[in-house]
Order: sequence, then C-alpha cells, then structure tokens
Amino acid sequence: MRNTDLTERKSEFLVEFNQLLSEIEQQLSDEECEIVNPSDLRKIANYIDHLKPLSKMRGHKKNLITYLESIKSLIESDQFNKTNVLLSRVGTLASVLAYLNAYHRFNSGNMEIHSSALIGFVIDVILSAIGVAKLYYYVPIIMLISLFYGIRKQRRLEAEGKILNL
Repeated sequence: MRNTDLTERKSEFLVEFNQLLSEIEQQLSDEECEIVNPSDLRKIANYIDHLKPLSKMRGHKKNLITYLESIKSLIESDQFNKTNVLLSRVGTLASVLAYLNAYHRFNSGNMEIHSSALIGFVIDVILSAIGVAKLYYYVPIIMLISLFYGIRKQRRLEAEGKILNL
C-alpha cells in the first residue's frame, strides 16, 4: 500500500507540472516558447521525479512548480520578456540546476568543450613560457588533446540527454 502512495505522489507532481507547462505553451508564441524551453523543463521534471531520496527532491519539485507559476503570472500580467524570465529562473531554478550539475552531470550548452579548450590553452601557454614547448615546435598539443577530450565528453552527455539549454 505504501508503494502505491509514493507512486501516486510522484504522478501528481508530473500531472501538475505537465498541466502548467501545457497551459504556458498554449499562451506563448514559438519564439516566446524558446525562451522558456519546455523540452528541457520536461527533461528535468522527468529526471527529478525518479530520483531518491524523496525528501530532497520535494524542494526541487516545488521550485519547478514555482518557476512555472511565476512564468504564468508574467504572462497574465503582460510582463513576459526575456529579462523577467531570466530573473525568475535565477530565483527559482538556480538551486535545481546547481544540484543537477553537481551530482548528476547535467551541463548547459557547450560548456565541456570550452572549459577543456581553455585548460589546454593555459597549460600550453605555461609550457611555452617555461621553454618546454619548443621541444614540440610550439604546436598546442595539450590544447588539442584536451579539446578532443572535451568533444568526446560533450557527445557522451548529449547521448545521455544531459545537455540543457536553459
């Protein structure tokens, strides 16, 4: 009996979330929907719904619902623009995105590629300043290797569906 109660609670969150999100999608144009990015929000909600412990996830679920309610109130008050959406995202989704990034390897955009290339570039500059780079004719080998590693990691994250464009 207790398992069915937990399953019902989980499905209640997804039902409420999907209902709010579909209402928002109906009220917005395609360009405005790109600002909210409903596909990534659904991905986050479905992922969080299956995580445990449930006590930790309740706060994240509440933040997702609060974010959608704030978007809905922005639409109803005719204050929907990119700035207001970003402000409400920072206020409500920041903790959810930080949790997913820290503990479940979610990333946004091409972050892995850029960070890997930057680290490789810094190491190559240090090696050039020391004089070691003249041994391999100042070719940025470390940057190329780390860039290749970043591309592989980015593709792996894309295959796992852990890239967010929020």
